[in-house]
Amino acid sequence: MGFEPTVAKGDTAFRERHHEPLGHLSSPIVDYTTSPHYISYTLYELSPDIVSLSILLAQTLVWLKFLACLVIILFAGTKLARYGDVIAEKTGLGGIWIGLVLLAAVTSVPELVTGVSSATLVGPEVGPDLALGTLLGSCMFNLTILALLDILHRRTPFLSEVKLRHIASAGMGILLIAIAGGSIFAGERLSGLAVGWVGVPSIIILILYLVAMWRMFRFERNHSLPPLNNAAPQYEKESMKAVYFKFALAAAAVIGAGIWVSFI
Repeated sequence: MGFEPTVAKGDTAFRERHHEPLGHLSSPIVDYTTSPHYISYTLYELSPDIVSLSILLAQTLVWLKFLACLVIILFAGTKLARYGDVIAEKTGLGGIWIGLVLLAAVTSVPELVTGVSSATLVGPEVGPDLALGTLLGSCMFNLTILALLDILHRRTPFLSEVKLRHIASAGMGILLIAIAGGSIFAGERLSGLAVGWVGVPSIIILILYLVAMWRMFRFERNHSLPPLNNAAPQYEKESMKAVYFKFALAAAAVIGAGIWVSFI
């Protein structure tokens, strides 16, 4: 290749031995020191077969990571729902508030990380669109899951059995999305309506969410239903400390796997 390694005089066997093709590899680019017994191979020109095999192994590794994340999320998510049910019974808050706040917050952390990464690490030309698309797309997909739940819930239509209290959370979700949509429609006309660098619509969304969650918390605590026919609590033998610990472990697994899958 137009490059002559430096070797001791008379060591022709050494020269010939290291200029022969190495099996399925082409001739190496070598960098010899002045000592004929010190060889440093810095680069090999790989054959197309080696490159194709490397790409296949990399793709297989990606799919294995994805499947591992999926298994972790499925297993830990099942445990998370069960421990959330135990907490709802033990605290008397009911499944509505636990699902609306506690479980929703845990399962939304990966989206939070992805959105923050998109808004801060990606360029200003693409970052805001990517972050908002992630959040709105997640809302749309989560609501689409209702169709799957209705298919799996074979007794009656799924939405016909939920409590009317969910109307409040549904209405609040509509209001928050309407504020976000109105801000997007207004565009630059609202650019001056800000507190520092934070837009007033974002502040309104945050305040409305916190107020709504607080009101729902008080309502669920004051209107918790007693067990039917004086039945014993389903999780009476469960220890609260153990439940909180197991819930934290399941939440950490779901959050970790969710963040990991977003970077695969």
